[in-house]
Amino acid sequence: MTHSYCILAHKFSDSLQFTIDKLSSSNNTVVYLHIDLKSDISSFIHLQKNNVKIIETRIDIKWGDISMIDATIEILRCSRVDGYCTLLSGDDFPCKSTDEINNFLESLGGDSLMHFQDSRNSFIDPYNRFNYQYPWCFFKKNKSFIDKVFCKLYKVFPLINNSYGKNYLIKNNIQLFKGTQWFSLSSSSVSKIIDFLDKEPNYYRSFKKTFCPDEMFFHTLVRYLSLPTYHSLSEVNDCLRYLDWESGPEYPKILGLSDIPSIKKSNCLFARKASSNMDFSEYERMMEI
Repeated sequence: MTHSYCILAHKFSDSLQFTIDKLSSSNNTVVYLHIDLKSDISSFIHLQKNNVKIIETRIDIKWGDISMIDATIEILRCSRVDGYCTLLSGDDFPCKSTDEINNFLESLGGDSLMHFQDSRNSFIDPYNRFNYQYPWCFFKKNKSFIDKVFCKLYKVFPLINNSYGKNYLIKNNIQLFKGTQWFSLSSSSVSKIIDFLDKEPNYYRSFKKTFCPDEMFFHTLVRYLSLPTYHSLSEVNDCLRYLDWESGPEYPKILGLSDIPSIKKSNCLFARKASSNMDFSEYERMMEI
């Protein structure tokens, strides 16, 4: 069984190099890289080898925008394998050896790792993000003071309804779901999702100009198509990603070697986000992966 690891990257980093080196060391994995169109691709060319591929189609990804979904769809189309397809960011890094991760995925028996918000999370209503069309300033990662003021006002007094999207959901009896963006999907689930999107382009259209649709689009589709998923309230989350939303000062926290005891205790498969000065040789030794 061959597993694919699909990485959405916008910059070269030590964590990206470490993650690719670890994942590509297994004979039954293929790593696919989507490089943001804004990035200089020459910084990534050296990463390519027999089982590390940079996909040709590149999307200009904007934070909180549907362009994140565009990039995810493109990389899923490239990663048709018989095992699992795991979506990662360029800031993610493995918490276990590649063999341990692959073996765990194979033990799931077709259930996908996808986290839907539940009692472990602070609830965010997905309909507030879907029912309106959001202006361009919402999709700026670094907002000016005026942008922030406008965004706060717009959240209280939204001006443009997403009438097409709301009518589409009602017509097709689709309920919105929200969760963590990153997932591991079985090959069967990937095929069913891509086939649905090819046959039903209006589903994609209904999410245009919504806010942070990457946290709703695939989750809603997985539920609508009744695709099997893993669920365990004893875990940090059902996608088995380690993120620290409590410690700060960044949210999520930028992780370093001091976080290793918590990472090991979590039993997660991957962690994010890595510090830019993290010593991965020491990390590997302390994690014993």
